[in-house]
Amino acid sequence: IGSSGLHGTLHWFFQSSDELPMIYFINSLFYLCAEHDSPVGKLRYPNLPMTVCCVSVLNTFIYYSFRDKYAVFLVVFSVQVIVVLFWIYKIYSSKPDRSKATRLSMKLLIINF
Repeated sequence: IGSSGLHGTLHWFFQSSDELPMIYFINSLFYLCAEHDSPVGKLRYPNLPMTVCCVSVLNTFIYYSFRDKYAVFLVVFSVQVIVVLFWIYKIYSSKPDRSKATRLSMKLLIINF
């Protein structure tokens, strides 16, 4: 919806509806990477859900504070993507005995990111 609104109107409100979900998605991937091998029913980092929520609120505040400076969004988003991609690669390469389907899925995830 945000992307369609942005490209249909070029209005700042729809631009934020397009870009903020991208940041929230990366924050969610960060959480998944951190907890990917936690025991079932037990979080490895119990404070991480609240931390990710706070980071998302901070991202939103920064985004709206520098709404006219697109470079700020690009830098924040790019840094977050690089961190998550590095972490995904680290997870992928940490266990070489993964099944062929898992290895293929991880390669496709990294390539398509």
